[in-house]
Amino acid sequence: MQVGTSSSERTVANSSAYILPPPGGPAVVAVTERTYTNGIQQDIALATNSSLPVQNGFRVRLYGPIKAVAEGQTAMPEQFQPLRNIDSEVRRVVPGMPLQRAPFYVQNRYGAFGYAVGRKGRETCLYGFQNIRSRQFTWNDRGSIDIRLRLCETGATEAQLLAVMYGYTANVFVDAAGWNPYGQPAAVPEGLGSPGPDVYPTAMGQLEPVLPPAPAAPVVRTPRRTRTVAPAVAAPVELPQPVGPAVPPPPAAVRTSSAAVTPSSPAASNTAPIRSVSTLLPTVPAASRPAQSTPRSAVPIASPSASSGFGAVPPPPENR
Repeated sequence: MQVGTSSSERTVANSSAYILPPPGGPAVVAVTERTYTNGIQQDIALATNSSLPVQNGFRVRLYGPIKAVAEGQTAMPEQFQPLRNIDSEVRRVVPGMPLQRAPFYVQNRYGAFGYAVGRKGRETCLYGFQNIRSRQFTWNDRGSIDIRLRLCETGATEAQLLAVMYGYTANVFVDAAGWNPYGQPAAVPEGLGSPGPDVYPTAMGQLEPVLPPAPAAPVVRTPRRTRTVAPAVAAPVELPQPVGPAVPPPPAAVRTSSAAVTPSSPAASNTAPIRSVSTLLPTVPAASRPAQSTPRSAVPIASPSASSGFGAVPPPPENR
């Protein structure tokens, strides 16, 4: 039992597309094919990067003899639209986008073609059309290929879209006698490689745009954020704990006698305060002192020496 669909269209592999985009161009995402009594039509869907409700792609109509087991029930029209009526075709395939037809003569490796472009906001669209047919009109050069391209892209330029029409490759032939819409290969230009004038490398032809230059997008600058860094707080330093026995302060009498000694000369004011001898020795108890028959008179302390900074203590007087 064989199961089929009622539709005359079928999906084929992407590698079976009759037209291949140029390297780096939009990728082929799907290919739908439909057969007629006089040819085959392919809709080649391309990757779309646009906000418009359109699908980028090629529509290819191949005219030629078709095998009876594969032919359809109806015939294709011989052409999409006469070139004089191409404007109505443009308005139908790209709705809502005003397109302007290019007034220039352009051609690619397969011959002359035409195109129309339009821009709306940041959206740019191109509609290209070409008919590949041999110009020799002989019995061995029959058949034709009609090609239409609809291409819309956000932020693209006219030159970027037009490069697809220049760079695509026709990847189809019909295995039938006399089918050759490409014609005979072009002859080598006369004089090429022969002695003659100098030939310098030249750049490719400059594109004459149809549309006016697109206005530059306004540059929105975001204010730079200033990062505030909190000052680092130093960790408190812990001092080492004192080690050893506690030393008691000196007696109150010693502290009083030390505070009573004052320098008597200007030179002595610049030196450290003089301590009495009694402040450097421990206090002797009164019971251990020897009894004295004759009371001693107080011995005044001599003024400190300005040169050494130490006070001179005179010897005690002798008993006479």
